[in-house]
Amino acid sequence: MGIEFRDGRYLRRVKFGKRTVKDGEAAVVWARNGAAREIVGPSIERMFYSTIRFLTRHTVTPGQYLVITHKAGNVEHLLGPTTVYENPIKHASIAKHTALNLASERDCIVVVTRSTDTEAISSKAGAGLLISSKAGAVFSRRVIAGPAQFIPTQAESVVTFSWTPHDRELPCERADPAAPPPPVAVINTAPFRLRVKAHLTTLDGLKFVARLELRVRVGNVALAASSADPILAISQSVQNDLAAAGAQFASTDDVEFDQLARGSGRLPGTTAAAASSGLEILEVLVRKVDRPAELVAAEAKLMNAAAAHAAALELAKRGVELEREKTAARLAGASQDRQVVEAEAATALQRAALKNSAEAEQQKHRLRLEVEEQQHRLRLEAETRDGAVQAARVENDVLAEFLGKLKAVDVDLTQYLTAGDSGKALQPSGGVLPATGAVLNGGLLITPCSGSSGQHV
Repeated sequence: MGIEFRDGRYLRRVKFGKRTVKDGEAAVVWARNGAAREIVGPSIERMFYSTIRFLTRHTVTPGQYLVITHKAGNVEHLLGPTTVYENPIKHASIAKHTALNLASERDCIVVVTRSTDTEAISSKAGAGLLISSKAGAVFSRRVIAGPAQFIPTQAESVVTFSWTPHDRELPCERADPAAPPPPVAVINTAPFRLRVKAHLTTLDGLKFVARLELRVRVGNVALAASSADPILAISQSVQNDLAAAGAQFASTDDVEFDQLARGSGRLPGTTAAAASSGLEILEVLVRKVDRPAELVAAEAKLMNAAAAHAAALELAKRGVELEREKTAARLAGASQDRQVVEAEAATALQRAALKNSAEAEQQKHRLRLEVEEQQHRLRLEAETRDGAVQAARVENDVLAEFLGKLKAVDVDLTQYLTAGDSGKALQPSGGVLPATGAVLNGGLLITPCSGSSGQHV
């Protein structure tokens, strides 16, 4: 029986035996007489001089479909999910396809329908569908726009287009020029960029290369579908229009390539080719213009001369600037020297002024000291005189008081004062005072004078 599921590669000649067809498998058994029968498992088949071949299983999921080509010539489309075993007796081929997904309303496809009902097809002609007949069959074209998921029936087929890719600059070299571009089925009506390189030859024989960028979109899908290659047609028309426009001016003319390509009526052939192909040209831009080598060399020579002249002017200007900087440096040095001299002179003056000021201060201080010293001396003398006068007054007052007391006790003042011979003096109480140097009442010293009859106080 085997573990793995067998497919159409399993082919055996059985003389006498049996084969088990598991659930999920199918096989065709041919008997000795050539009669065939199809077995879908699970089943056990006993064979005698028979041939068995297992069948390949084809399964499709939602969004897929099977295209079955029968040996009778008819074609059948089965939508998923479904499973079919490919029987070599009935089927010529079975192919699995995926439905076309039109993601947005800008995605479109062109579907061709084959029918023998001429009236049904003719009734739709008013909708702008293309109708043709061949060999008794009627073919119609219709445009289906997204968002949608399209699965064709056995009477429908999706038109594919071998248009030149517009993702690179045209004209471009292909690896195999004889091979057509890869076919596409979905037409997107969103604007796209088309880059074209065109050659221009002026009246004086100079060759320019203009690189243009056209903003294009598909305006009429049905008309574009009927064109062989609208992208290539527009590219060739741009080259022809610019070649014709370049022959109308010389390289010395003041011509702007933007105006040459974008001006009104500048690209008549391109506009006509786009209209006949169902395309619309929204914008034309000149991205770059390659100038001829001789013109570039002449311009480079002029630019070099201008650069040399500018360098010479810059060098001369630099020399003048350097000389100006040197002069400014010399003036700055002289100014600094003058400032140094002025600063030294000011310093000397300040020093002299400070010296004179110090001497004047010393002189003033000396004079002030002398004045203060003289004032102090005079004050001392005055105080000495005042002290002497005061002492004399005190002595006189003491003597007067003493004499008054002596008189009060009936002492003979004359006798007392003249008692110098005896060297003694009477006290107020009848005693005798020393004749020479006695201290009485508060420190009064009375000394009698020798050889005289009187006393000195």
